[in-house]
Amino acid sequence: MRLIGSDDLLPRPGTILLWSVSADPAAARVQEAPPSFNQRTHLAGTGRLTWLAVAAEVPGPIQRADLARAVLGLLARHESLRTSFRRTPHGLRRAVHPAESLTLRPRPARAVASPTLVRDVVTDFVSESCSRPWSAPAVAVAAVDRPDRSTIVIGIDHALGDAWSLTVLLDDLVQLYRGAPADPVASPAFGLHCAREAATVVEPGDPRLADWLRFLRAHGDAPPSFPGPTGVPAGEVRRAVLRSDVLVGGDDADAAEASCRALGAGPFAGALAALAHAVADEPDGHHRPRSLSLLFPLHTRTLPDENRAVGWYVTNAPVTVAVSNDIRSTTRGAGFALRAALPLGAVPIDTVVRALGELRRPRHDVFMASYVDYRRLPGHATQGPLDARHVSAVTDADDVQIWFTRTDTGLAVRTRVPDTVIARATVDRLIERMRVHLTALARPAILAADPAPVQ
Repeated sequence: MRLIGSDDLLPRPGTILLWSVSADPAAARVQEAPPSFNQRTHLAGTGRLTWLAVAAEVPGPIQRADLARAVLGLLARHESLRTSFRRTPHGLRRAVHPAESLTLRPRPARAVASPTLVRDVVTDFVSESCSRPWSAPAVAVAAVDRPDRSTIVIGIDHALGDAWSLTVLLDDLVQLYRGAPADPVASPAFGLHCAREAATVVEPGDPRLADWLRFLRAHGDAPPSFPGPTGVPAGEVRRAVLRSDVLVGGDDADAAEASCRALGAGPFAGALAALAHAVADEPDGHHRPRSLSLLFPLHTRTLPDENRAVGWYVTNAPVTVAVSNDIRSTTRGAGFALRAALPLGAVPIDTVVRALGELRRPRHDVFMASYVDYRRLPGHATQGPLDARHVSAVTDADDVQIWFTRTDTGLAVRTRVPDTVIARATVDRLIERMRVHLTALARPAILAADPAPVQ
């Protein structure tokens, strides 16, 4: 799975086919449990709602009846895709639509002759369809029909799913489109996760809550911001730019992972250590940071059958990586820090906010880094031949966000930053130095050439 921004979705020209999901609002069942914290925060935002999509290439022209049948099968299988939202006297609530009440409404087909126009038509349609989660499920289906090989795009409002969900959607869609029978076992309902989250109680004296509070108070009652230059003054935003870069190829990624395991750490620890060293190497004339603090997402798919569930099964935990004199020592320490941070992910974020009293948000975005090994997710074996792409909407940004992705071809990183000359230059330097540090982790003999060790 490749991670790209919507600006970089450039399918070959062809005939564009579009379908939106139509629903009977009266048929929806309003749920007792409130939406998850992520959903509530997302829907309370004042800017454009963000969406996710998965794009893939399939052989031959689009079989329209088969695609419609496959999409309706997806909607029936995954409760999250049949969800819209309601404002009620009891607060925000999820409304689940029965599968039989949903229909696909086609738009007129349109032949388009340039990749940029294909991108614009498809992403505008996804943005329109996935920004109205109040009356019908915010799901969009698009295809670019060609005689030899066609493109399918499934878009969802972020409230309905996460990156893991996209791999499940693609795997299920491809199987259904190829004529496989629908799985008779229903996918776990995301509403069960919402109910578990709402029922979770963490007592005021819980040491996990105390660790959260220490972390936030150490950063002025706020999430930490990226410590390097971005060129965006506080209180302002710029249009985001998303870029993807390969850090190391498959062999070096395997070797770096083996080094991490030998150090008692996982591959995410190695990636964070490389990031921490890259930030510490910043030639900005300031005191080089001895540590790097950020939030990292972790999935909340705690039940075995949730491996193939669709929903926003993500929470966050805080971590501080101490920068040592070499990448191996930093990786070992990052491994300890991540293991200590994992239990903090079980504390609901709204519990943390209430205990803090007031969470300051000097930045709209949160400085974060995540790590996904797509080799371990559903449908990995089919993603390469399909040229599978995780597509994210390009909106506005005022901080740095980082996604490390591991596939058979190596370790890559997608960065999201404000579109300024300073931020672009900062990311250029970070990418190059992360490559050096990860190569040193993969090949210990290179450690002697580690650039600019922290003094």
